[in-house]
Amino acid sequence: MRRLTLVTTARDQGPRLVEWLAFHRAAGVRDVVVYDDESRDDTAAILAAHKALGVVRVPWPEARGAAHLLTPQDHFLAARARFFPFAVFLDPDEFLMPLPGDHIERWLREVPPHAGTVQFAPRAFAPVAGASPTDLVLRRFAPALEASGEERRPTRGLYRHGAVTLIRDALRPEVVQGERLTADFLPFEGDVPAPTRGGKIRLVRCDATATATGRPDPTVQDWIEPTLTDMRLFLADLRERAPEAAARFRALSADVPELDAPVPRGDLGWWRWHQLHRRRLETAGRTVRRMVLRRGPAPWA
Repeated sequence: MRRLTLVTTARDQGPRLVEWLAFHRAAGVRDVVVYDDESRDDTAAILAAHKALGVVRVPWPEARGAAHLLTPQDHFLAARARFFPFAVFLDPDEFLMPLPGDHIERWLREVPPHAGTVQFAPRAFAPVAGASPTDLVLRRFAPALEASGEERRPTRGLYRHGAVTLIRDALRPEVVQGERLTADFLPFEGDVPAPTRGGKIRLVRCDATATATGRPDPTVQDWIEPTLTDMRLFLADLRERAPEAAARFRALSADVPELDAPVPRGDLGWWRWHQLHRRRLETAGRTVRRMVLRRGPAPWA
């Protein structure tokens, strides 16, 4: 299986992280590395609750001082990237969004072998007037006006393991092998691709400084229910493992009544198999293969 890791740096992003993690699990991401920049809210507790689901918390800037590295991206490339074929570096206000009904792992299987990086064209979304701050981010934001906000902020990219050794600039990573392509696997030209509403996969960026068009985006709306489903299943599992933590996390999304909908026991069992038990079996399998083939220590997971 071609695995993708999301890497982000967060500071006091606790409430938003719950939805951000649930969305990307629903979209097909199974591994996340979060560099926690001295958060003082519930960020550490939220990441600890997601640890069994493949979320790793790296204290930052402590790791930076110990490794003498300047950015979390470079720290990841040096310390952890060897365990994952692909990585994408995002901010907590950015969503890597496939087409409705599609899956990130399915898109990964289409990445050409000659691609070193795949650049995503960002699309800015702006807050809707009167939206509750504890509602879902996917419901609080609408497409931004073309000329508003920071629509042309640096693009993000998917990096293949071994193709990139250093990221001095988010816009111009040092590619040591492979080509730079767009998300539709066409040659990448220019510095920043034009924002797009199409494509096989796109980057949705929530920009609080922009002005919304006022019209909901159908593609984003189609991802609300899968995100809610994952959040409900996560909370149902956490209520059995840590009831107090589940109650605290539920309060972070006070204006999302759908999270109180009952979860069928069979759905929870399937979710646990897919998100928890399957991961443990795959980790054990990789450990056994490395022991038999003597290819060095088992990867962290």
